[in-house]
Amino acid sequence: MNYSASLQQLARTLLWCSTWDDENLDKDYSINQIDSACLVKLESEFQEFVTSAIAAVKDKRGYCADLSRYFLGMSSLRSFQLEHDYILTRNHHGAGFWDGDWDKSVGEILTTVARLHSEIEAYVGDDNLIYF
Repeated sequence: MNYSASLQQLARTLLWCSTWDDENLDKDYSINQIDSACLVKLESEFQEFVTSAIAAVKDKRGYCADLSRYFLGMSSLRSFQLEHDYILTRNHHGAGFWDGDWDKSVGEILTTVARLHSEIEAYVGDDNLIYF
């Protein structure tokens, strides 16, 4: 399959921070073993998050958030930090938007918006595919 780079990072982070039988799922699984309907839902929820985050930053900070500046182009952040921190924050891990990589006020807004989505609990189905 041909997945967007953003979806690949979302899946990679989700597998990395999820365990099954005391093993991190990224040890034996990749995006190719995630149920396609789950991937569609994950990508849709992430796009919803981005849209809501832009609106929230505009509302709270008084200007329109430019994705290239605030989310994807911050020189101190590695590629796909937005996707990585979205998964970690959404799943209440010990890192995320609030841990210092983001401008403090923007990080607080992103944390609030990400936590509007429920946690993702990944598991291995009887067909050896990942579901959540």
